[in-house]
Order: sequence, then C-alpha cells, then structure tokens
Amino acid sequence: MRPRVKNHHNRNVVLTVAGILLAIVIIVGLYLIWSTAQKPGATEAQKPSFVFTAANAPGWWTGGNNWPDATQYEGNQADLSIATMNIMQGTKDTPGDCFVLFSYKKGTVDVQTVLEDRKAGLIMGSEETSSVEQIGSRTQTMRTPEGEKEYTLYQYNLIAPESQQVQRGNEFGYVALSDSYIELWGVCPTADELAVTLDGISAVILQP
Repeated sequence: MRPRVKNHHNRNVVLTVAGILLAIVIIVGLYLIWSTAQKPGATEAQKPSFVFTAANAPGWWTGGNNWPDATQYEGNQADLSIATMNIMQGTKDTPGDCFVLFSYKKGTVDVQTVLEDRKAGLIMGSEETSSVEQIGSRTQTMRTPEGEKEYTLYQYNLIAPESQQVQRGNEFGYVALSDSYIELWGVCPTADELAVTLDGISAVILQP
C-alpha cells in the first residue's frame, strides 16, 4: 500500500506545480495583452482633448484631435497649441462651406490685442482695399476641466472686392482658464452664414 501512497503524493505535487505554472503563464499572458492594448492609446488618453458630440450638432462632423509636435515646430513656441480640433459643416463625403478650428494653448490671452492681430491678418491676406467690420458678438459657454466657462464670440465681415475669392465671414472666441486658454476661429464664405456655426460650437467641450 505504501508505494500507492507515494505515487499519489507525487501526483499531487506534479498537479500543484503544473497548476502554479499555468497560473503564471495566464497572468503573464494577460499582462502582455493588457500592456500591448494600452500602449497605442495611453499617451493620447493622458493629453487634453476636445470632444465633439455629433448628436448635438446634426450636419457637422470632425476628424478628431491633433496634438502638434513641439520638436517639429519652428515658430514661436508660445504660439504652439497643445491640442487642436476642426469641426466642419456637412459630412466627410459632402463637406459644407463653414468650419471652426479649436485650439488649446498654455498661457494667458489679451483678447483685445489678439483680436486686432487677427483682423490685421485677415486684411494682409486680402487686397489693400480690404477692410474688416464687426457685425456682432454673442455670449457663449463651453464646458472645460475648470467647469462651465462663459466667453464672447466676435463676428466679422471681411469687405473685399467681389472679384477676390476670400472667406468673408470670420469669428473669434477666447475661453480663459487659470493658466491656459481656448481659441475658436470660425470661417464661412459670407458673414451672414456664421450663425450656422453656433450648433457645432455648442457641441464641443474640452476635457483634461
């Protein structure tokens, strides 16, 4: 009877060792699968990003966020955005005429100074006979990592010769945060069309 007991004991030891080895293999395998799945998205998940809720803005779409690479940027680093997103009227296959660019930047912003710079830029991109007139302003809100923020959307008409093919409707908005800010730049063929951008703008938030 003793040999049987010994064989039974050895068999239990083998089964126990095999079970431990199997558990280790399973744990290591699950870890490798998890770490592989995490690598592509882990960096993006840690970056600030804009979120566009398409259900809240029918007739608008986006290609998603972009995170500019500072090492590839040769301009003033202070002008470099941390994250950007474009929302466009229409669909990917059938684009509309208007779009809005959202940029998230570090630092502070002097709204009046930057508005003057933007208006000067519009004229520089047109003919010398061009001018810019403000056609209105709208109070908007945006959800941010610091809560709901109110800001003003300034809308302009670029007056240029009819022969010149330019986007005449332009709007700018600046959402101030504690150590950063969000810039919006909306563009349409005519200033009258800027009103259609409001649904798309309202469907965008910034998350940390």
